[in-house]
Amino acid sequence: MSATVTVSLGMADGGQLDFAVRQNPDLPILFALGVRKSGSSLMNLILLDLAEANGWPVVLLPDKAFAAGYRYPDWNGNPDLFRILRRGNLYAGFRDAPSGLFGRPAFKDARKVLLVRDPRDALVSEYFSSAFSHQLPEQRAEGSLIAKRREEALQQSVEDYVLKQAKQLNRTIDAYRPLLADPNLKLFRYEEVIFDKAAWIAELAAWFGWQAPPDVVARILAERDILPEAEEPTAFVRKVVPGDHREKLSADGLRRLNAQLSPTWGRLGY
Repeated sequence: MSATVTVSLGMADGGQLDFAVRQNPDLPILFALGVRKSGSSLMNLILLDLAEANGWPVVLLPDKAFAAGYRYPDWNGNPDLFRILRRGNLYAGFRDAPSGLFGRPAFKDARKVLLVRDPRDALVSEYFSSAFSHQLPEQRAEGSLIAKRREEALQQSVEDYVLKQAKQLNRTIDAYRPLLADPNLKLFRYEEVIFDKAAWIAELAAWFGWQAPPDVVARILAERDILPEAEEPTAFVRKVVPGDHREKLSADGLRRLNAQLSPTWGRLGY
């Protein structure tokens, strides 16, 4: 039998994040994981629609924490993070590895999807997001940090920015490395799904044991299958097409960036 309860996560600064979660011991726990600027926002929007069609609540922990001004270490390092896990929910919105949960059986046994992208394209996309389109929380440290990154990005070239930020993106993917051999993980590459969203939707639904009703799929495609005719630097959906880094970086810049990339990217086919 299902019940909805409120679970509170106390933060180190005395603040609190509250989550309405379903409890149903007969259902699994599901996770949607991603890397920032790798299409994770698109995947989350698709999953929100599919989850609603299948009667599944979605818990957007990172989004709620971000809106409240908390940074990734604030929630991932919280020793009580596991308390929000309840059967019958999809936990989504992750753009960094929830490694604070990796040791928990509830996480290990959960079905997961992970969306990745060519890190060179992701870094270029991050530049434009940082400089022009990223929303800023109005409170706590996260808002101040993103405002600082925007100021720095606007003072840098695309190439200088990506070379500076490569190590941070490496840390993100390296944190996901323990999951790459997880039999409960299904990996998606941005380049393989972005131009065939109908097939991607079907795979996402099948992996989570959901239905993909034709009318829901048609609505998702009408709303989410966006391909700008020309690059829109300040738009959230800026370009979409893979390989953008080859236009934005010099040959020397690309060589220097490739030399910095973590071997984990190679394991993912990049």
